[in-house]
Amino acid sequence: MEISEWTRYDNLPFGIGEEFSHIREEAELLGDVEEWEVENHTREQLEKEFPQLFNNFRFEDVVEIEYYPFERDCDMKEDEFPGYAVYIHMQRDLVVKMVEHVKDKHPDYVLSYLHWMSQPLEKA
Repeated sequence: MEISEWTRYDNLPFGIGEEFSHIREEAELLGDVEEWEVENHTREQLEKEFPQLFNNFRFEDVVEIEYYPFERDCDMKEDEFPGYAVYIHMQRDLVVKMVEHVKDKHPDYVLSYLHWMSQPLEKA
């Protein structure tokens, strides 16, 4: 399994990123707030829910939070907020730590996931 230097949360091995999707979704629902507020909220939630991930890492060294505002649509009202997307990227060392944890503590899940991934796609 090859792990890139930085991996977006939804591309983490074994579907690990599903554990973080609600944090990204909550950040995108904060509404018309400053970029730093979105980044702060995301960081606080990650550190609160997954403190064990950051035991031997500085957060800013292993997590990057990106904020991408949407373009204003010509049909939008002047005071209407177009929204934004939030992307959470994790550095290789953190990803390796998560993968090793899942492999060590949940081997049955890993085996079932690998089995599921090896199945051919069903035709509609």
